[in-house]
This record gives sequence, structure tokens and C-alpha cells, in this order.
Amino acid sequence: MRLRVSFADGAYGPGDLDPVLVENLGEVFGPELPNWRGAYMLVRCVTPVAFRGSLLELLIVAPRYSGVTLPSLRSDGGIAGVARVLPGSVLAAVQHFRPESVEDFAVASVTPEEV
Repeated sequence: MRLRVSFADGAYGPGDLDPVLVENLGEVFGPELPNWRGAYMLVRCVTPVAFRGSLLELLIVAPRYSGVTLPSLRSDGGIAGVARVLPGSVLAAVQHFRPESVEDFAVASVTPEEV
């Protein structure tokens, strides 16, 4: 399944990136710490994008607002919080990730993409 991620401007996103087509790799799980949720969607940029001297390749996506779930985000789209997986970090679906493996990145609009 593919999704289009369109980043917000200003304080909520980089503002200088075009929308990115991503492929859903499955769910990963955040750390068991306050202010972290259980499951996140791990996605890979179909074409990695240059950003501040490195490539955006893997992103972690989570619903931004209550009432939106990962399944509804995948099927209907919506607003999501996006974190980038930092260079050198390796993640695969059904794994837990550590806070230092990711960086809050943007608020984005996620739209299902017909293939």
C-alpha cells in the first residue's frame, strides 16, 4: 500500500519539501514511556528525499488527532504526526524503536494513493 505524505509549513514542518510517496512497511512500537503511543506506521520513501545533508528514507507516522486510528489513516487518510528515522538507525516492522532512533519531524496530510 502506498500513501502520499504532504508536509505542513512553518512550525509544523520543514515547508520546503514536496509531497512524498511512501510505502507502508507495517507497524512498529514505540518505547513504553509517558507520552508515547503503542503502535506507529513505518513507511519507506519510494524515492528517498535529500533533507539537511542526509536522506529521508524511513518515516514513522501516527494519527495526530483523537478518533483517527492507524487503520483509518491507511484507508481514508488524515492528519498525522511524522518522525524521521535518523540515519544509521535500523527499523523493521513489528519491532520496538528507541526514542533516540527517531526525531519529531512534521505534521502532515496523509492520503491513500492508487497504484
